[in-house]
Amino acid sequence: MKTIKAVALLTALALLSGCASSIAYRADYVPDKSLEAGERIAGKVLVYTTRSDDDRVIGRLGRRRGQQ
Repeated sequence: MKTIKAVALLTALALLSGCASSIAYRADYVPDKSLEAGERIAGKVLVYTTRSDDDRVIGRLGRRRGQQ
């Protein structure tokens, strides 16, 4: 019985650890202007970041609208 529980626990951990993904940031996904009031969704979110995420500088330094 302990073996079955251990295997089930390890399987669950393996499956859940595959849920997190790392997606590259693309500035093109961020709109240049704010959303209109009718397009906004009310609520709260929790954004989990690591120390390396917090230290990363993301920006469009030196870019003008329409330039890549």
